[in-house]
Amino acid sequence: MTQDPFKKLFEKTSLSSLILLIILVAFGAYFNTLFNDFVFDDVENVLLNRWIKDIRYIPEIFSTHVAGFDRGFATSYYRPMMHLMYMFTYFISGLTPWAFHLVNIVFHAGVSILVFLISLRLLASAKPSTSIPNLFPPLLAALLFATHPIHTESVAWVSGITDLSFTFFYLSSLCLYLRAADCKKPFTGNALVSAALFFFATLCKETALTLPIILVIYDYTLKKDLSFSFNHLKKYLPFLIVGAIYFTFRMYALGGFAPSKRYFALTNYQFVINVFPLLLQYLQKLLFPLNLSPIHVFHPITSISQSTGILSVFIILTIMYLASKTLSNKIYLFSLCLIVIPLLPALYIPALGERVFAERYLYLPSFGFVLLLAQLFTEEMASVPQRIFARSVILFIVIGLFFMGTAYRNTIWKDSHTLWLDATKKSPDSAAAHEYLGYALYSRGWLDQAIGQYRIVLSLDVRRSDTHLNLGVAYALKGWTDKAIEEYKTALTLRPNFAEAHSNLGLAFINKGLLDQAIEECQTALTLNPYLADAHHNLGIAYVIQGRVDEAIKAFNMAVTLNPDNQNYRDNLAKAWALKKAGH
Repeated sequence: MTQDPFKKLFEKTSLSSLILLIILVAFGAYFNTLFNDFVFDDVENVLLNRWIKDIRYIPEIFSTHVAGFDRGFATSYYRPMMHLMYMFTYFISGLTPWAFHLVNIVFHAGVSILVFLISLRLLASAKPSTSIPNLFPPLLAALLFATHPIHTESVAWVSGITDLSFTFFYLSSLCLYLRAADCKKPFTGNALVSAALFFFATLCKETALTLPIILVIYDYTLKKDLSFSFNHLKKYLPFLIVGAIYFTFRMYALGGFAPSKRYFALTNYQFVINVFPLLLQYLQKLLFPLNLSPIHVFHPITSISQSTGILSVFIILTIMYLASKTLSNKIYLFSLCLIVIPLLPALYIPALGERVFAERYLYLPSFGFVLLLAQLFTEEMASVPQRIFARSVILFIVIGLFFMGTAYRNTIWKDSHTLWLDATKKSPDSAAAHEYLGYALYSRGWLDQAIGQYRIVLSLDVRRSDTHLNLGVAYALKGWTDKAIEEYKTALTLRPNFAEAHSNLGLAFINKGLLDQAIEECQTALTLNPYLADAHHNLGIAYVIQGRVDEAIKAFNMAVTLNPDNQNYRDNLAKAWALKKAGH
C-alpha cells in the first residue's frame, strides 16, 4: 500500500527528530535574512531608540506608549516587551543587524514548533502515538507554517518582532491551557503559567487580547464542556485578572484606551461594508501569497453595489455557507475561528491609519489556515488511504515552493533601497512607497533620484507635509535654499505645528543670513517640541554667528544631551567652547 513508506518512516522517527526538522526548515527558510540590514521602521525602533541602550529606561518603557523614546511623536500602541527584547539583543551584540534578525528567526522557529505541538494535540486521538495519523498532518501544518511566504514581513523585518513574540506567547499560553483543560481543578500550575504567558503576549501586541475568546471557543466546541456553573467559569478568572492588569498599565501609560484615527473620510456604513473586500484580500494572501509588499494601497468602496463589494460579499457568504455545512467537525470550526478572531482588530479600519492591509496581520491567523489543511489531510488519510502518497507529494512540493519563495522574498528585504524599489513597482500608485524610496535614495546620497521620488509622491498626494519637508531637505543639500524655504513653508501651511519644519526653516534662514528670523523659527520649533535636538543645534549655530557664544554653548549642550551620538553636535559644541576661550 502507498501508506507503507510513510508508516515505516514514522515508526523510526522520534518526536524530537521531527521538532529538529521543523527548526532546521524554519532556520533554513530565513537564514539569508542574517545578511540583511535594518529597514523601514527599524531605523527609529532600533537605531534611534535611546531606551534600548540603558536599563534605567525600563520604568519609562512601561509607563508610556511604544514610541515614547521619541518625545516628539505619539501613538496609541502599548508594547513594552518590544523594547525589552531589543534591549536584550543590544546588550548582547550592540547594533549589529544580524543579531536582531537571528532573534526573529528563533521566535519564528519556536512558533512553528508550537504549531506542531498544538496541532498534534488537536488532531490526535485520545491516546497520542507515533502513528501516521498523529504525526504526519501536524508535521505538514508546521512545515507549511514555517515556510509560508506571507510571514516574510514579520520575520525578515526586525520590527516584526511584535507579531512574532506575541504569537509565541499566545500559542504557548494556548498550549498549556490545552494541557490544563484535562484537569478538573481550575487553578493548576499549567493554568496559572498559561495566564502569565497571556500577560507577556498582551505586552507584546494588543491582538493578544483575543486569546480568551479562543479559549472559550475551544471549551465549548472541541472539549464540549457546556457547563456554565461558577466552578467551571472561574477557570477564566486568571485571564480576566491579567486583562485587568494589562488595561491598568495601558490606561496609565496612554491616558486612555485607544484613540481612534480616521485616515479615510468614510461613513460608519462605508467602514462596515469595506470589511468584506478587506477580509477577502487577507484570505487571498493566505491561499496565494503572491505580489507581496510592505505597502498595499487600500481603495475603499463607497457602496456595496460596486463590483468589488458584490464579489467580496458573495465569496465571503459562500465561504460561510460551506463552513456551516462542516460545523459537525469541530476542528474546522476551531480552525476558522483561529483565522478570523485574531484578524478582527485588523478589520477595524478607523484605527489602522494609511496602511489598512498589512501582511504581518496574517502571522497568527495562518495557524488556523494550516490547521485546517492538516485536518483535511487527516480525513483524506482515513477515507481514501490509497491517495496518501500522491497528496503528500503535492503538499511537499507546495512546501518546497513556499521555501524558495520565502528565501527569495527575504532578498527583497535586504535593505531599504531594494525593499522600496520593489514596493513602488508593485504599488505604483502608493504615495507612501515612493516616499520611503525617496528617503532610501536620499540616505545613499542620491539626491536627484530622491527629489524625483518626492515629486512623484506630491503628484499623488500634494497634502503630505512630511514629503514637502523631505523635499526641502534635499533641495537644501543641493544648495537650492530658496526652493527649500518654499517647501518648508508649504509643509507648515499643511501642518502649522510641524516642529521639524520650523527647525529646518530656521536653518535655511541661517544660510540666507536672516538670523533673527532663523532664531524665531528655532524657538517656535522648541516651543512645539522642547526635545527636538536639531532645533537646539540650529539655534546654537545662529547664536554663534551673532557672537552670542554663551547662549550657543547652552543650545549645543542641550542638543548633545538629547542626542549624544551625533558627532556634528559635539564638534560644534567644542568649537563654541574654543571661541569662548579665545575671548569671543
